[in-house]
Amino acid sequence: VSEEYPGMEAKAPEEPDQNMETNVQSKEDKEDTNKKEAIRKATRAFISAVRRQGMRKRIQALIKSKRSDEEKDEDGDRLFRSPFVPTCHEAVSTFLKLAEVKSNDVVCDIGCGDGRVLIAAAKMGAKAIGFEVNETLFKRARDGVSKMDIGTRERVEIHHGKAQGPKLLNALKQSTVLFMFLLPEAIKALQPLLLSHLRKGARIVTYTFRFGEAQCIRSVEQRRNTPLRLYLAPGEAVSPITAEVTDDHGGSRLVR
Repeated sequence: VSEEYPGMEAKAPEEPDQNMETNVQSKEDKEDTNKKEAIRKATRAFISAVRRQGMRKRIQALIKSKRSDEEKDEDGDRLFRSPFVPTCHEAVSTFLKLAEVKSNDVVCDIGCGDGRVLIAAAKMGAKAIGFEVNETLFKRARDGVSKMDIGTRERVEIHHGKAQGPKLLNALKQSTVLFMFLLPEAIKALQPLLLSHLRKGARIVTYTFRFGEAQCIRSVEQRRNTPLRLYLAPGEAVSPITAEVTDDHGGSRLVR
């Protein structure tokens, strides 16, 4: 260059401004951090909203995701594999009081999950019969029962498979108390069978969802909008409920 243009010397290429690169990188990092924080805030807000809506709506939201598990029994009635949401221990205790479970009762739990309702009833001296379609939960319930004392174990009977057939009919004819924590579709599908085979005056208790259009005798509100409702199989007058029922907030109430 100096030969063609005397008096001018070749200059080395300018090095990039490191401060400028650092500033650009810092700006990108800041934007990325802000985006992540916005996502975290949105996630926390969503979780809080779901919790405020309560377990009832959360379970209903799961129904669509479980459509692929829909099955039909031999009569063509629709049965659903409900997502497993365990009955909280406070609700189990409330159920036993609401239904006035005693040692001479036979308690049937359709969709017994891990068997906690059956075990609690058996500990009170009642005979307990459960049905569970999920093999993993069935094994968990069976293992839980095996850890109980021999007297409790002998009072619990758990069947693996859909709630149908001779075993269910035999259980219903024996039962004085029926507990269900099932989705509305499953309750609706089972209701005619239950009403036609349960003995008259049997106490029916549902958790969260109603027993179809049947008249609720009494209900106990739990937290997160998950009430326990008491019904009676047609044929006998209501026996008085004398037990004091304590809810999750420490209060005691029965709501007609």
